[in-house]
Amino acid sequence: MWLKAAELGDASAQFRCGALFADEDNDMARAIEYYRLAADNRHEVAMYNVASLSLIPVRDGEVAGAQAEAVARDALDYLDRALARTEHLFAQDPTEFNQEQLERVKDLYGTVLFSDWAPLSARQRALPQVLAFARQGRFNSMVSLGWWYGDKDLAAFDFEEAVYWIEAARHLEPDSEYVHKLRAYVEVDTFFGRMKFASAQSKAKRRGFPGQDDAGL
Repeated sequence: MWLKAAELGDASAQFRCGALFADEDNDMARAIEYYRLAADNRHEVAMYNVASLSLIPVRDGEVAGAQAEAVARDALDYLDRALARTEHLFAQDPTEFNQEQLERVKDLYGTVLFSDWAPLSARQRALPQVLAFARQGRFNSMVSLGWWYGDKDLAAFDFEEAVYWIEAARHLEPDSEYVHKLRAYVEVDTFFGRMKFASAQSKAKRRGFPGQDDAGL
């Protein structure tokens, strides 16, 4: 029944077929095929699913090099569409479901940004979106930026910028285990390393944090 309706172009049926192939048959190729059909019929969750499922072979090392670049590029195309569509729907209907789906979309940008399995071009493409989310006061995006700027193996390494986003996240959730782990990764555990971190903290506070007018006080 669902397959027939999917063949006739019903987006809900196409989405349902994608879910069946993913959840019951564990056939990700067929799942993505039907999710892609639904996504092309403006189904916002399907757009997100195409993006997230397509990235799994990249994450698991099943594709690499130019192929991984192409897969990640296509995945981010769908993720961009999911963001635009979900933001539009949430503006029209701010339900809990739409809010949760929007958060999932935003989190996937952050995952791409801080994950070393993602092609560098994909990480760089995700950066402007994650920055925009963080500047709106989004905690998870701040943490992702801390990992990105704190990675000494990247040309984008920026110690002071990493500390800034660590501190911004810490002011939102002071007891977060994610922030503690991130700080331990960025801060060098020596006397001079701690002094350097403290100096960057002071600069961050003077700069002020998103949504916190009194951050520098």
